[in-house]
Amino acid sequence: MAEPAQVMGWGQIFGILVLVGLTVGLLLGVIGEVAGLRFNGGAGVGAAIGATGALLIARRRLAVAARAGQKSG
Repeated sequence: MAEPAQVMGWGQIFGILVLVGLTVGLLLGVIGEVAGLRFNGGAGVGAAIGATGALLIARRRLAVAARAGQKSG
């Protein structure tokens, strides 16, 4: 029998999003300092968090649906 789909918890998703935000913010800050550029890093951080969050939530929904399908079948 197949292993049930692993469902990522909301706490884990939140932790990943915090790490993505910190990493992208630091990366953009370092690039800005090294290149001497001034730009809105908040927009880049928001975009990275939004895209990552959308992917993680979609993946969680698929895992929940797969687990529900295995229980009923």
